[in-house]
Amino acid sequence: ETYGNSFGNLALISISQNSSFSNKGFIEKMGKFKEEKIPNLKMSLIYDNEIWGDTNCKEHLDNCLELVEKYYK
Repeated sequence: ETYGNSFGNLALISISQNSSFSNKGFIEKMGKFKEEKIPNLKMSLIYDNEIWGDTNCKEHLDNCLELVEKYYK
């Protein structure tokens, strides 16, 4: 994925949570996120989608940048 390591795809989680998510696929990570009820707004936005790929990442990145730009104007 082009946007795999961009802000549009990344979320801050603990080291132990990151290890438990490992290199699992989107659906498996979503199940773990919902099962463990991890309180993370960014991950909630991501896992509200049925799929997550470059298009979603780019759209989310653009939305975040727009909000930051509005805030600092």
